[in-house]
Amino acid sequence: MSRIRNRLIITRIKAPPPTAHPGSQDFDLSTELFLRDRKLMEIRPSTIRWYTKHLKYFRDYLVKHSLPTAPAEITLEMVEDFILYQRDERGNRPESINGKIRTLKVFFAFLKKKGILEANPLTGLRQVRHVRHIVPTFTEDQVRDLLRQPDLTTFTGFRNYTIMCLMLDTGVRIGELLAVNLQDVVIELGVPQEIKIRQPKNRKERLLPLSPPTQGVLKKYLEVRQKAVVRNIPYLFPNLDCQKIGVRTIQESIHQYGQRAGIENVRVSPHTFRHTFAKMWVMAEGDILSLQEMLGHSSVEMVKNYARLFQPDIKKKHALYSPVATMGSLRQNGV
Repeated sequence: MSRIRNRLIITRIKAPPPTAHPGSQDFDLSTELFLRDRKLMEIRPSTIRWYTKHLKYFRDYLVKHSLPTAPAEITLEMVEDFILYQRDERGNRPESINGKIRTLKVFFAFLKKKGILEANPLTGLRQVRHVRHIVPTFTEDQVRDLLRQPDLTTFTGFRNYTIMCLMLDTGVRIGELLAVNLQDVVIELGVPQEIKIRQPKNRKERLLPLSPPTQGVLKKYLEVRQKAVVRNIPYLFPNLDCQKIGVRTIQESIHQYGQRAGIENVRVSPHTFRHTFAKMWVMAEGDILSLQEMLGHSSVEMVKNYARLFQPDIKKKHALYSPVATMGSLRQNGV
C-alpha cells in the first residue's frame, strides 16, 4: 500500500524585476515575503495569524482612503493617521492599537533588512500610552466553586479538573499545557514531580514543579487515563476521540463551569487562572525572577507588571508600618 510522504513545500517567490526599485513592489507581495520569512523562522502559527490580520487591517485602510500601498511610498505620517483612525473612528483600545503598531514595526524592519526599502519610515514610532488596569482574577472562593463543577466520575470531568489544578498551580498557558505529552511528565518514585514545557511561546523549554496536592491529582489522573484511553497516543490530555484537545474546547468547558458556579464580574477562562496564579504569587511575596521563570516570560519587565498591579495587601502593610500606627495614638482636638 502506498503512503503519502509529508513534505515541507516552500513556494519560491520571484523577486521584483531588477530594473524596478525594490520598494515599488506591491504591499501584498511584501506581506507574502514577510510571512514566508516568519514561517521559516518557525514562528508560532498563532503569531503568524496575528501578523496576517494586522497587516490586512493596515492594507484595507490604505485602499479605503485611496493611499498608495507600495512600501516605498508609505510614510510615517500615513501610519500615524492609521493609528488615529483606529483610536478615534474605530474606537479601538490602546492595547489593540499597540498590537498593530508592533506588527507594522516588525514588518517594515524586515523590509529594510532585506533591502526592499532604503529606509525604515517607522524608526522611532512609539506605542500609544495607556493606563494599566488591574486584571480581574478569581478569589479563593471562586476557585473552590470552579473546582467543584467537573464530574469526577467521568474521564472528561477528571481531565478538566486536573487541567484547572495544573493551571492554578503553575500559571502555565493553556496552549502549552495541551501540548504536553506523557513523556514530559517527570515521575520519581511513582509520583509526578514536574512537567516539561517543550513548545513554549518564547521557545525556551522549562520545567514546572508541582505542589504536593497537584502531584496527587495528576497521579490519580494518570491512573484514570490509563484505564480510559484505548490507544497508544502521546498527548497527556486527549479528547474522547483520542486526539489532541483544542484550546477552544477547554475554554468553553471552563466558561460553562463558571456559569454553573454563578461566578460574575470576572472572565472565567484559562488565562484568568494564569493571572490568578501570578496574583497569588505576588500577594505571598514570591520573588519576581522565579515568577518570570514559571510564567515563561522572556522579559522581566512583563512580569513586573504583575508586581505593580498585584501588590501585597496594602491595608495590612499600612497597619504595620504607618508612622501613626508605630507612634501610637495621636491627640486630636484635645482627645
